[in-house]
Amino acid sequence: MEETPNHDVNNRLATCHTPVGNSIQQARQVLYGHTSQYNVPCNTPAVVASNVQQKLSFSDQPSPLDPRQMTNLEAVLNDIYSKLQNIDTLPNLLQSLSSIDARLGGIENRFSRMENEIVQMKNDVNRLENRVKGTECNNSELSERLNYIEMERDHIKQENYDLRERVVEMQARSMRENLLFGGIEEDTCEKEDRDNIQTEKVLQKFIKEKLNILDNIKFHVVHRLRPRQDGKPRTIVAKFERRKDRDRVLKAARDNLKDTHYSIYEQFPNEIMERRNILWPIFKREQRAGRRVRFKEDKLYVDGRRIFPQDVTYQNNRQNHSAPNKQMDRNDQQDPPFLLKHFGPPTGVNQQPIVQNM
Repeated sequence: MEETPNHDVNNRLATCHTPVGNSIQQARQVLYGHTSQYNVPCNTPAVVASNVQQKLSFSDQPSPLDPRQMTNLEAVLNDIYSKLQNIDTLPNLLQSLSSIDARLGGIENRFSRMENEIVQMKNDVNRLENRVKGTECNNSELSERLNYIEMERDHIKQENYDLRERVVEMQARSMRENLLFGGIEEDTCEKEDRDNIQTEKVLQKFIKEKLNILDNIKFHVVHRLRPRQDGKPRTIVAKFERRKDRDRVLKAARDNLKDTHYSIYEQFPNEIMERRNILWPIFKREQRAGRRVRFKEDKLYVDGRRIFPQDVTYQNNRQNHSAPNKQMDRNDQQDPPFLLKHFGPPTGVNQQPIVQNM
């Protein structure tokens, strides 16, 4: 069938650049994917303004539709429907958002409190650090003061030791002219003699008869000590006027009083007597061994080397506290050579020969 001139006019009007035409073309593009012929009514403003005779013709045949386009259209409509359904849940969503907002507000408050607590903890740590620094300074000052006190203590201890030694030396000097006489029987007239005149006569008689010294020896003081616990006669203390007389009597006693119950010995302070008691066994042992021994007051010399009481006490303690089964290396021993020579190594130490020229 041939197209009529009126149909050509309609096509030309439909494709004209009018608002309605543009809308129709866009709709066709969306729905069908291409531009199709559509008869625009003749009474549109654009057609009326064209002063062209218009005739509207309609086709009885429906426009063909592509199945793929229908599927896409259904998918679009389903998507729109599903989104419209989601709009119905908007109040619940808003309520959930309100709950989430409240919870977020609570979390913000908790974080704010935590930040405040952290700041407070930092301040506490800073205060503690300052206190620790102050304590360290105080400890340093206390340590210095303690060191100073220890130095002062050692100094005072040394001074005390020196003073005690000076006192002992002064006592020893005051007793250098003294001798102690033991075993001399007491005369009955001595008990009523408060001036000790009778005691001096008894002593002079003893010196002449037992020591064979006929000279008239003079004394500063002569008296007896307190009673003895063993019931023996009280000891006589005599202070000679001359040191030579004292030494002569002491020498005569060594020669004449052997194997008798009489005894004559020097008087010393208690401190010196304690030291002599420690050194006396060493003196007797070295004397029996034939070594050069000299014993003066609290000073013992063996072969020209002095032995101190502290060395003897230390070595005795080492021997008493050494384990009998404990083996020790001689190289680890820091004992003085003299002690190793005269006392030997502690118990349990390997016995090795000691060089004689030490």
